[in-house]
Amino acid sequence: MEVTIGVIFKIAVVIFSAVIHEVAHGAIALRLGDATAKLAGRLTLNPLRHLDPFGSVILPGVMALLGYPPFGWARPVPYNPYNFKDARKGSLAVGLAGPLTNLSLAAVFAILIRVMVATGNAGYGGGAVVVLFFTIMLINLILGWFNLVPIPPLDGSKVLFYFFPRMEATMMRFGPFIFIFLVFLIAPIIIEPLLALSLGLTMDAETINAIAPYLEQFRYFFA
Repeated sequence: MEVTIGVIFKIAVVIFSAVIHEVAHGAIALRLGDATAKLAGRLTLNPLRHLDPFGSVILPGVMALLGYPPFGWARPVPYNPYNFKDARKGSLAVGLAGPLTNLSLAAVFAILIRVMVATGNAGYGGGAVVVLFFTIMLINLILGWFNLVPIPPLDGSKVLFYFFPRMEATMMRFGPFIFIFLVFLIAPIIIEPLLALSLGLTMDAETINAIAPYLEQFRYFFA
């Protein structure tokens, strides 16, 4: 295993994408009337206020070194649902804010790639720029979809509990064990098919074919 520029870049993208994810949670909570995250100093893009040593650095680093698409997380932003006008709807909105932010970021970079291809600028910087954009898009797709899995402590559990509140006690009890199983055994298997589906929805064949030579040229980003 070799630490390359690509591995370092991917870890950095995971960290900042996870930070933006958590800030989105806190920002929506603040808008809905809860200032817990703000008072805790978590409404900042300073990564040092959000880093989780395992989820932000070790896990994405190991996955990148092993050749898997990396994902990870930051320390959860605190919030108090009882400060919302409607605790259940507020928790749902806060839970969805993070993954939807990641998916929105992925969409933005997918659009930028398509614009570069459409304007004949895919080879700008020797193709390095489009590869960087593609890497950012992939990582945010992973973070967005992974966090929507309805298992505590992932954000998708807030959606599950909103529609099936009676499941909360059971899932909160067994969720962490399922989560560990998901991270280490299931996620590496399902991530690549999910990414393939996502790419099919965000990019047409012409765009993928246009950037394929640059992805091959800079393949160490994905090795």
